[in-house]
Amino acid sequence: MNTLDKSLLVFSLLLTATTASLALLAEKRPEVYAAMAILVYFVYTSIDNSIKIRAKLYLLDLSFLLIFGLIIGYRIAIIAGIL
Repeated sequence: MNTLDKSLLVFSLLLTATTASLALLAEKRPEVYAAMAILVYFVYTSIDNSIKIRAKLYLLDLSFLLIFGLIIGYRIAIIAGIL
């Protein structure tokens, strides 16, 4: 098993553990699942750069950051009573 396969396996296990944890907590909001998946992606790729080295993921990083910002902005607007 090469380095990229190991990296993808570890990332998949982390994402599965995060999703299972949210499901066990009976979380029903889909934006929470998306935000946590994005956080797992950024934390894991900052620790293990082997995925980013082999693939040009700059556009994916930018789009994930934009989506994460929109989710957080939406939740803040709901809490502040704007929406």
